[in-house]
Amino acid sequence: MKNRKIIIIILLFISLLYLGYKDYEKLSFYKDTKMLNLEYDNFTFNKNIGGIKDNEYKLVYSEFNGMNSVWDITSKGDFRLKITLNSKVLEGKFKAVLLTSDSEVINVLEQSDNGTKSFDLKQGDTRLAIVGEKASGEIYIKVESEDNIELMPYYAITK
Repeated sequence: MKNRKIIIIILLFISLLYLGYKDYEKLSFYKDTKMLNLEYDNFTFNKNIGGIKDNEYKLVYSEFNGMNSVWDITSKGDFRLKITLNSKVLEGKFKAVLLTSDSEVINVLEQSDNGTKSFDLKQGDTRLAIVGEKASGEIYIKVESEDNIELMPYYAITK
């Protein structure tokens, strides 16, 4: 009976360490650009209302931690991507990034920002992702290109 209690306590301790690591990993995305090029997302929201409609993304969020990929953008040639955005961050840290197929991380916005920006990108797959650290606020992003691109919501992709 005594050994059983010790085993249960050890298992609980190991579980708590694992959960703490997973939370640490979510917080690491904001600071560590190497984490952004991973093949998977890791994020939590306390609240998230909104989503993707065609080439527009609207989201009201709170307590956002980690990285959430929004779109996968595929092109068979070099292209110019125009991004219209409006970000209002109420607390924490927030940014949007482009992750290119050659592992380049391009900051689209950081914290509160609005306007239109253009990016010249190479052929292949590019992801647009949002990254947060204890962030609350709202974001609107619209992507456009005159070039031939395929825009796919990231959650719809099975790899």
